[in-house]
Amino acid sequence: MTDLEMWLIGTPDQATATLTALAAIGRVTGASKPEPLFGADAGRVRQYVRVSVITAVRSHPAERAAGPGERQSVIDISTRRRTA
Repeated sequence: MTDLEMWLIGTPDQATATLTALAAIGRVTGASKPEPLFGADAGRVRQYVRVSVITAVRSHPAERAAGPGERQSVIDISTRRRTA
């Protein structure tokens, strides 16, 4: 497991949505109360969050999610330009 520590800064709705998304990928082990910001940031909050995320990789291909690029085509730009 890996512990992530971060500050969420945004509107109250953005902070809540982000906290919900983080809870879906790991276990929220700590979260402060949202603190209102002032001045140019009025209407926004900051919130400290700590999340534990499992870092083990599944070994069976059917059990793991597609990684970046696995659903995308790789294009050789130089070759593509010569044939276009």
